[in-house]
Amino acid sequence: MSPLKLFRLQLTLRAPLGAPMNSGTLFGQLCWIKREAEGEAALVAWLAERETVWAISDGFPRGLLPRPLLAPSPRQKESGNAGAKELAAADEDKQQKKLGFVTREGFLKTRARLSASRLAGELRGIKDRSFRISHNTIDRNTGSTPETGGLFFLEEDWSFAPPARVDAKPLGANMMEAGAERDIYISAPEGSQSAINMLFKGLGEAGFGRDASLGRGQWHKVSVKEDNELAAVPPATNGVPLTLRHMSLSHGTADGFVDMRCKLMAHYGKTGPGVSDGASPFKRPLLLARPGATFGKANSARAGEIIAGVHHTRPEIIHNGLHVCVPFYEEAPLYKEEP
Repeated sequence: MSPLKLFRLQLTLRAPLGAPMNSGTLFGQLCWIKREAEGEAALVAWLAERETVWAISDGFPRGLLPRPLLAPSPRQKESGNAGAKELAAADEDKQQKKLGFVTREGFLKTRARLSASRLAGELRGIKDRSFRISHNTIDRNTGSTPETGGLFFLEEDWSFAPPARVDAKPLGANMMEAGAERDIYISAPEGSQSAINMLFKGLGEAGFGRDASLGRGQWHKVSVKEDNELAAVPPATNGVPLTLRHMSLSHGTADGFVDMRCKLMAHYGKTGPGVSDGASPFKRPLLLARPGATFGKANSARAGEIIAGVHHTRPEIIHNGLHVCVPFYEEAPLYKEEP
């Protein structure tokens, strides 16, 4: 088996996104690009190699990683006006929850001895640049819109474009614009750079996600490099109680891990455009762990799994629930006994 390597793909959006850059959706659409380029037999053979099939991360703003779920740092017992201080601490926690990312450099700098307090200064939040776009319902019997009603609204992510002058207000502390540049991480066999580059370029030209036919989800300036820095296990700090853990960069399965901390989400997938035999376009809902999940180790050779049986009538349809994960050492929080 060819050893798996971590690759960092960088791209630049040139259109709004009709759907979030979710790891499972990215993988599914790459499968359709591969099928169109190489044929169905090549796709089936590629997916059959479960030990080497790619694991893909979500798409993140350039230079950011998901915020890892760590053991909370203990609070110091406050003297004096305890009520006011507790309210201030609660407000600070509320603001911290808005910071869902950590800088890549900050993670690399602290991951040999990571704790919630050490990471606090490296946390970042992203300004929401989503807009509600109205659509008309089409009556399939008449091929036209209804005379009354029929409007529905969907959100699009326009963070790729500079903010309008009227909305270009100063951002709060640790908040930033996502911008057009994105990072995606791929765990794939050694020497996969050209294949990764080709498939992602094809997807960027075709368009990713909802309303790709209307020009949504397009990107360019795709580049791929092996990322030995993020993949390496950091050196442990002597004399400090540390635990080797891993952080997921993907939406993946939540089963089969030791000591996992995660936030769960329901994923409602749909089949691709090539499923045209009258089968339902809707897959069974899945409960997946969000990026930023941390765990001690996986109970199998790879973190996560390829999930079968996700469609009611098409057993060959799968969902990629594999995790792209990176190692770090977590420092055990010190709890002081009350006097």
